[in-house]
Amino acid sequence: MPEPSEDLAALIADIAGMPDGLNIYSAPTESITAPALVIRPDTPWLSPDRYCFDLERYAVIGVVTASSPADGISLLRSMLLKVIESLESPWGWTQAESPIVDETTGVPFLAARLRLTYSNGGPE
Repeated sequence: MPEPSEDLAALIADIAGMPDGLNIYSAPTESITAPALVIRPDTPWLSPDRYCFDLERYAVIGVVTASSPADGISLLRSMLLKVIESLESPWGWTQAESPIVDETTGVPFLAARLRLTYSNGGPE
């Protein structure tokens, strides 16, 4: 059975118009180079869906650096909307959460989470 996060990473890699140098991580990692999209399981991860099927939840975390918060928010929005527009069944999305600022590395990063669903029952 294919790994949903790897399939999603391949789908994202084919999206036109993403920022130059976009890094796509199909799993959490200790070191991220922005701009990046990081795919990870979300909470709850697995739950029952229709008869004999399950629903998986994943998050795509957009990470960018920017000279200003407005530029970073604009770039995050563009990246996440392109992911949403490219989703194919059995993928769906539920929401994108507001950007947060992280300065723990000394360089300000903006990050936002896009919450996705993956239905192992296939298309409706």
